[in-house]
Amino acid sequence: MSTKMKIIDLFCGAGGFSEGFRQAGFDIILGVDTWDLALETHKLNIGGDTLKADVRDLETKDLPTCDVLIGSPPCPDFSIQTHTGGKSKKKKADLSCIEAFYRIMSELNPKYWIWENVPGVKKYLYFVPYMLLDAQEYGVPQRRKRVFVGNFPAPEKRIIKAPIAPTIIAWELCGGWDGYNTRRFSQWLGRKATSEEMAHYMGFSPYFKFLGNQKERSFQIGNAVCPPVAKAIAEAIKKEQK
Repeated sequence: MSTKMKIIDLFCGAGGFSEGFRQAGFDIILGVDTWDLALETHKLNIGGDTLKADVRDLETKDLPTCDVLIGSPPCPDFSIQTHTGGKSKKKKADLSCIEAFYRIMSELNPKYWIWENVPGVKKYLYFVPYMLLDAQEYGVPQRRKRVFVGNFPAPEKRIIKAPIAPTIIAWELCGGWDGYNTRRFSQWLGRKATSEEMAHYMGFSPYFKFLGNQKERSFQIGNAVCPPVAKAIAEAIKKEQK
């Protein structure tokens, strides 16, 4: 009997990245984040251990070994959008979270490693392998392009016939504005979106439960990795291992 590959998810949030790997049959042994509520959501749906910690302060001697290290470092400095709309005014991006991922990766030395971020991060990538994946090409009814950096094989596309929503932004449920002064997903729906609708168009199962109030659920959903995209990557890894 084959042993499940073990996963550590850094900057795990509510667990979209973990959920895709869980669905593909991987063992999520640890999720790390600084937000208590997101960790509670992760624990409720994914299981495994959780750790409240700033990844930048983590020492690898306190972490278990794993076969795959995944993570979603915070992205405000690389996005054209901010929580108030418009472009970031920072002259120099804060790469400390990404650097922390690489430090832990090099010390843990997992067989596979993958981190995810918005397309704007590409200009900071030098001589590292990455793929720009669009969620609508992996079974998600949403146009959502994200950069996945790592040593993973190319995932197999799965196009679905469904209404394709525009990109969901994390603060949309809260009435926030994007850089074009429109509520894109809600505007597409013709009304304010519910958290259940946001989760559906992110590719989450209806059985995945988000904890917290409307604003807290909105940020957990909108900041997540779409589970079907994560699952496609996980299945590509499993196929390569056969």
